[in-house]
Amino acid sequence: MYLNRNLTHLNPNKRSASYHRQSPFSGSDREVRGKILRLLLAGDVSEPELIRALNIDSERGIRIIETLEREGFARRKGKMISIIHE
Repeated sequence: MYLNRNLTHLNPNKRSASYHRQSPFSGSDREVRGKILRLLLAGDVSEPELIRALNIDSERGIRIIETLEREGFARRKGKMISIIHE
C-alpha cells in the first residue's frame, strides 16, 4: 500500500463542518482551569488563596471557578472550594 505523500500532513478533522482550531493554550482560561483542578486535587482551598496562588485577577478567577461549579467539577462551601469526587 502506498501513501500519497502530499496528503499525509493534512489534518482530516479540518474537513468536518464542526472543526474549530483551538485558541493558544498559554494564558488561556483552559490553562487556568487545569491549574485550579490540579490545586484542588491536593485538597480544599479557599477562594482567595486559589486566586492568589494562580496570580490572576479576582473577577477572572471567580468567573472560572463558577464555571467549574456549573459544570460539576468543583463545589463551594462558604469560601472553600473543593473538587467533586464521584
